[in-house]
Amino acid sequence: MHRQWIAPVGQNTLAKTVKRMCTAVGFEGFYTNHSLSATCAARLHQNGVEDQLIRRRTGHKSNAIDNYKRTSNKQDAMISCLVQGSRKRKLETCEEPESH
Repeated sequence: MHRQWIAPVGQNTLAKTVKRMCTAVGFEGFYTNHSLSATCAARLHQNGVEDQLIRRRTGHKSNAIDNYKRTSNKQDAMISCLVQGSRKRKLETCEEPESH
């Protein structure tokens, strides 16, 4: 069961936490609080979560989350398959991309 984090946190505290978490799991590069928020919104969208619930999770009050609606590699591969295939081809007949 996931423990819900409901208390507000200062920006500096969150930035340090993000840096510590990224280091702990071996992420290299520069990740910000916004990177995590954008990734969260994109993944929720890719998995069919309603916009209202995504806004509630990310704290957005407007439709600004539309900027985070990115397609996944799997979705891109499926779209490519459909575009390249015959008109009769259905989404279900496209093969999923191999995981590397």
